[in-house]
Amino acid sequence: MVGGFPALVPGLIGSGLALTAVAACYVLMPELPLVPIKAMPSKIRTCAVEAEAEDPEAQTPKLAPGVGRAGPHAASWPPALIVMLLLRFTQGVCIFSLYEAAPLWMISSKALGGLALTEAKIGSLLSRSSIWHVCFFVFVLPRATAALGLRRFAALQGVIAVATNAALPFTSSFVMANAMQMLAASTTVAEASCNLAMTNNLVPDERRAVVNGVATTVETLGKALGPAATSYFFALTLNTWGRAGHAIVFLFLALLHIGYTIGVSCLPRSAESSPAHGVAAVPSDDPDLIKASPFAAAAVEKPVESPQVLAAAAAKTAECEHDAAAEVVRLTASPAGESDQ
Repeated sequence: MVGGFPALVPGLIGSGLALTAVAACYVLMPELPLVPIKAMPSKIRTCAVEAEAEDPEAQTPKLAPGVGRAGPHAASWPPALIVMLLLRFTQGVCIFSLYEAAPLWMISSKALGGLALTEAKIGSLLSRSSIWHVCFFVFVLPRATAALGLRRFAALQGVIAVATNAALPFTSSFVMANAMQMLAASTTVAEASCNLAMTNNLVPDERRAVVNGVATTVETLGKALGPAATSYFFALTLNTWGRAGHAIVFLFLALLHIGYTIGVSCLPRSAESSPAHGVAAVPSDDPDLIKASPFAAAAVEKPVESPQVLAAAAAKTAECEHDAAAEVVRLTASPAGESDQ
C-alpha cells in the first residue's frame, strides 16, 4: 500500500503533526476569562454620564468620511496596506513556485542544465532542508527580528533570496544545490512570517479579521497561480531554448524578490509595532505617531479643543468630585439606622 502511494507517509506525518498542534493548543493555552466591569458609585456614575451626554464628541475620536466601525471601506485602505497585500501575493507566488521549480530542475538531465538526481536523492535533500527550517525558525528568526526589526529583517531575507534563487540553477554539485535550496526556501518562508506580523501591526485590532481575511485570500491566490505557471513555463523554456533556458524561471523569482525587498523598504515604521486597540490607540496630539500609522492617518481626525471647552470640562470634573465627596461625608456622618434605610 505504501509503495503504491508514495505520498501517503509524509501526508500521514503532516496530519499527525496538525492533530498534535490542535491538542496542544487545547490543553496548554489558557482560557481568557471575562473581566467584569466594576460599578462606579452612583453619584460619580451620574456625573460621568452627564459629562458624556453634554459633549459626546469629546469622548469619541472623529472618523473621516467613508470610514465605518463595522469594517474598512475604501478610505480605510491606505497605500501602506495596499503595498502589504502586494507583498503577500508576491511571497505566495515565490514560495510555492520554488517548491515546484527546484525539484523539476534537479530531476532534469545534465544536458538540459539539471542535476539528474533520483527521487531518493531529492527526498534526502528536502529532508535536510526541513531540518534546517526547524533550526532557522527556532534559533535564528526570533533573535534576528529582535535585533534588526521586522522591516530590516524582511528586506535582508529578500536580498538573500535574490542571490540564492539566481545562483541555484547554476550550481553543478549536489552539496551546493542543497545549500542554495535551503537558503532560498527558508528566506522565502521567513518573508511570510514577517508579512503576517507587519499586516497585523498596520491595522487596529477590530479590523484585523477583515484585513487578514483579504490578505490571506490574496496570498493564497499567489500560491495557486505560482506553481501552475512555474511548471508550464519551466517546460516551455526547456523545449524552446534547451539548456540556455533552464534558469529563466529562477531568475524571474529573483526579480520578484527584488520587488519584494523594495516594497518592504517603503513600509512605514508603524509596521514594526502593533497599535494597542483601534484608532484611539494613536494619540491625537502626537503628529509623528499619526503619520507613522497609515490607518490612523486615514481614520483619525485630531479633535480641536478650545480653551472654553477645556475650562468647562475642568469645572464639570471639579463639581463631580465635590458632589461625590459631599455624598461620602453625608453617608459617613449619618446614623447607622438612617444609612440602613
